[in-house]
Amino acid sequence: MPGRLYYVSPGQINLQVPWELRGQTSALIKVTIEDSQGPVYTLPLADYSPAFFTYTEGGTNRLLLAARDLSGKVISSSNPARRGQSVSLFANGLGAVDNQPPTGEPAPLSPLSHTLSNPTVTIAG
Repeated sequence: MPGRLYYVSPGQINLQVPWELRGQTSALIKVTIEDSQGPVYTLPLADYSPAFFTYTEGGTNRLLLAARDLSGKVISSSNPARRGQSVSLFANGLGAVDNQPPTGEPAPLSPLSHTLSNPTVTIAG
């Protein structure tokens, strides 16, 4: 079954692991380009692999968490989050969802998809 490619460069391939592999602990994976096939590797799989999206701020090497305030402005050094403020954080790898979209397709706007398990986020310990 093909994985949905999101980014390809000479040294990196980003793809979505198909939903159909849910519950498996590993999958065999290989890269095929036209008639050429690479070696087969075993890809370990987990139900969850949570991670936040990040970005580099303004041409610096400073890596920041991808977050927005409730007005939609990016949280950054020029717009820092304040104590008591609500922010939206962007993450993936949170596991299975209800209203599961087809593999490789974006989640619909309506009805929304929700994780089947609620993540816990801690700040400052």
